[in-house]
Amino acid sequence: MEKDLLKLINASKDFAEKLLIDYKEFYPFGAIIDTSGKAKTVAYSKDDNDFPESLTIINGLTKHLDKRLNENDILAYAIVYDAYIKEKGMDAICIQLKHRESIENLTCYYCYKINTEGALTYYEAWSERSN
Repeated sequence: MEKDLLKLINASKDFAEKLLIDYKEFYPFGAIIDTSGKAKTVAYSKDDNDFPESLTIINGLTKHLDKRLNENDILAYAIVYDAYIKEKGMDAICIQLKHRESIENLTCYYCYKINTEGALTYYEAWSERSN
């Protein structure tokens, strides 16, 4: 289980970092560990809106990936989004993780700044568990 979650964290963080360096922002996206143990990124799209709200994407991904998890189609998933952490005064990559072998969920936060040259620097990181 820990190996799957680590794979998800690394794949999610790497993809989010690429999007931040290239575009300075990103829409929420998902990542999965399929039943063969491979990490893959996934997107959510709804045909009726080219620019949906982030919460709509997060809710859509969560519903879709929970269904796949419950049907044993995937081992684990992550929902990844860009957030502002008010207490820290910084932006953060947030990675919400769920594994079919655990009743707990894990959310990882990676605070970052992008300098004027477009380089990404990480600062504080932490995780929180929830049911």
